Amino acid sequence: MSVGRPRHKNRAEPGRAHRGKSPGAKKAIIARSPSRSAVEYAALPLLACFGAALSLFYGRTGFMPLDHSIVFDGAWRLLSAQIPYRDFVTPNGIVPIAVQALFFRLFGVNWFAYCLHAAVFNALFCLLAYALLRLLDAPRWLAFFGGILSGIVFYPPLGTPYLEQHSFFFVLLATVLALAASRRAKGALWPTLWLLVPAALGFGVLSKQIPAVLGFPLVLAIALAMNRGRRFRAAGLLAAGTALFAILVWLLARAAGVDFEQLRIYALELPSALGQERLDNFLHDSAALSEAFLWPFRHRIKIWHGYVYYTNYSAYVIVLCGLGYCFAALQHRRSKLWNGVRTRARAMMPVVGLAAGLAAVCWLTAAFTDNLQENNIPFVYIALAIFYLVATRIVFGTRTLAPDRISERRLVATRSASLGLILFALFDAYMFNNQVNADRVVHDFVYDARRFRSHQTDMPQALSFMKWGTPGAYAFLPGEVKAVTEYVRARQGGLFVLGDASVFYALTGRQSTHPSLWFHPGLSTPRPGTELFDRYEQRLLDNFGRYDVRFVLLEGERTWLRARLADFGRLSAYIAETPHQDTSFGFCRLIELAPGAEQTGPPGLSGAARAELPH
Repeated sequence: MSVGRPRHKNRAEPGRAHRGKSPGAKKAIIARSPSRSAVEYAALPLLACFGAALSLFYGRTGFMPLDHSIVFDGAWRLLSAQIPYRDFVTPNGIVPIAVQALFFRLFGVNWFAYCLHAAVFNALFCLLAYALLRLLDAPRWLAFFGGILSGIVFYPPLGTPYLEQHSFFFVLLATVLALAASRRAKGALWPTLWLLVPAALGFGVLSKQIPAVLGFPLVLAIALAMNRGRRFRAAGLLAAGTALFAILVWLLARAAGVDFEQLRIYALELPSALGQERLDNFLHDSAALSEAFLWPFRHRIKIWHGYVYYTNYSAYVIVLCGLGYCFAALQHRRSKLWNGVRTRARAMMPVVGLAAGLAAVCWLTAAFTDNLQENNIPFVYIALAIFYLVATRIVFGTRTLAPDRISERRLVATRSASLGLILFALFDAYMFNNQVNADRVVHDFVYDARRFRSHQTDMPQALSFMKWGTPGAYAFLPGEVKAVTEYVRARQGGLFVLGDASVFYALTGRQSTHPSLWFHPGLSTPRPGTELFDRYEQRLLDNFGRYDVRFVLLEGERTWLRARLADFGRLSAYIAETPHQDTSFGFCRLIELAPGAEQTGPPGLSGAARAELPH
């Protein structure tokens, strides 16, 4: 049986008597409303425009060097002919980097092109949320409402392309494809959609392993919810699509010259080790475990006299709806009315499972990643809309809530419930937008327009679309960024940035020389003091010679994740032994190596020793 869809469209609802066409009944039935397809087609562009505009509006506000530089620098590397796992390593982020390189190619290497990428995906996410709800026979208003609210919590908290956001997007895309295949597709379209589902999840994994891996059991459950004759065919198509996608990715990697040893270490071993470490911490620390899993109930709300913590109402309603559903499905009271409720509740089990699965993806991602929890709830309003849809079907005994299929009394009740949902969800979304999107708390600071307004005219040209603002740990100003950029551009030689703002590579027009996309000991970079770190540092020194590095840029004393120059012993010794001069640009310190002299580059390993290293 298809997920949440009756086998016969005109069959009476379970637990309800068939309505006749007596004169008395006619008075209780509201006339059929006209077709609204034209309204729907007009609403979808509005939905997409809202998602794109909201993300653009907030995405240009604030600069968090660590979060904002990863995809930016990765795309710049691709434009500079660097290949992942051949010229640089990263634990994830391949797909958003590749897409951003396309946006840079089309619109130039600037902050507008960067924010536009996120805005386009936010618009598509709104449309996918709408499509998923319509596939579940949700009324148009509910699907539109779910799409609008989803666009508030998906990309606006960050505003620029990021790893988890793209992974969430592809999980939703895979879910929509699977749901369409299980409920609507016929003929050749049916196997095609099932074959595309693993590709969508594969793109999610290439964006970020979590949450994408959590999408596999979700789509498998959708396949198994079908009738017995088709579920095994669907599962077989999922397996075939997974194998086909893996083969295509492997062939593309071979053609690009990817070093599979680096791929194994930096995309599998280091992320797995870090994940195991976090899991062990949870298992041995009950306080950390409860802190990780109770996050939906802690969000800030601004009141007249400061800040207090308030309950995230969406999370509460999802939990309460789930508990209410379980109660209705499992009760065994003997009455005609209750038997009808229980029958409808059991029939809706696959739909409830889908809503719970989407909520669980958000919950587990927030628990096992090191991001702020507000960045991990893109499915919360979709799940809320599904639970509302289930509740109205169970309580009121109606399938589509169409006015021609419901009595006037029940229509009033459903419209009252709908109004309550709208007011409740709007308040919840308004507070999220006001306290998360506008304040930029996902970037670890609260944006103050008055504080940063005077710096808006002193920006590098490529960053002119940005409204400047930084977390307190990053004390540099846009004038300092502009001064560093102009200083390096006016001179010859490569650049190495020992900091989080790797956007400096693109701003100065220099090749990126750091072997990793960002500094994260234990994930994107090996931990200092290990054999793997020694090999990693040698690759960095080799890049000094390969790219003729003359400038080392330091941001303060350490990066956000506490990497410092002192961690790189051989690099520190090389800088100390090489004639150099330091120039201070406020928060930034620029070390110019061998100024005014020919530079031969740092000493490397012998050819035999270098051959043993993973390249």
